[in-house]
Amino acid sequence: MLGTITFAGIVIGSVFLKTPLAISLPGWYGIGTILVLLTITTMIYTAERKRLPFLIIVYIFIVIDSLLGIGARIPGLSVFLTQPVPKSTALWVLVIGGPIVALICGFGSWWYLKKHENL
Repeated sequence: MLGTITFAGIVIGSVFLKTPLAISLPGWYGIGTILVLLTITTMIYTAERKRLPFLIIVYIFIVIDSLLGIGARIPGLSVFLTQPVPKSTALWVLVIGGPIVALICGFGSWWYLKKHENL
């Protein structure tokens, strides 16, 4: 419990406080670190998926983030993944993608709850 509170405090603090602390692992070191952490996350997910069925949503976000992190370190893909996105493009992605994601999550939750009526 103390570890969870400490972790949450560090994450929330890092959002509001800007510090010069930065960790950068370029190239193969970054890819190796991402793969090790993804392996640990996968082991935790496989151990806890029956007890915490909604953990798959968090796991999918972690896998997507890991793939983007690995892609940003591969020379051919880094050009596409690290260039800035124009504000107008980002706005249209949010305007169109937001409702689509909301519908998918809403219907996914409805389907899951219908399948597991005893919740």
